[in-house]
Parts: sequence; C-alpha cells; structure tokens
Amino acid sequence: MSSENKLALIIKLMIMDSIALTLIGLGIAKLQVNLDILPDNLRFPYSGWVFILAGMVLLVPTLNLIKKFIRK
Repeated sequence: MSSENKLALIIKLMIMDSIALTLIGLGIAKLQVNLDILPDNLRFPYSGWVFILAGMVLLVPTLNLIKKFIRK
C-alpha cells in the first residue's frame, strides 16, 4: 500500500472517529440531561441509546485497524 493510500485511509478513519465520538457524546447528553437535537417530529424513544450504538458501530473499522497493527 502506498503512502498516499495509507494517508487517505487514516484521514477517513479520523473523520469517522470524529463523527462517532460526536454521536456518542450526543447520546450521553440525551440520557443524562435530556438534551434533544432532533426536531419534535423526528424524536423517538431511546434515541440516546441509538446515537451511542451508531457511534460505537462507526468505531469498529478503527478498532480493527488497531488490532491489525498490534498483531504484526
């Protein structure tokens, strides 16, 4: 893999991690202080848990890459 491809992969993973951590933070804020960022017509029960789960799913590719480097 060339250095350009590695750099592009790392940048994509950093963007995904940023989005994931934002979603996890918003989910925790929803659970702790009932902070809603969704409009009234889009709100649903357990939206905080859904945000946290979506954030955790977005972290999986980065965790797989870290695991790959540890095994080398």
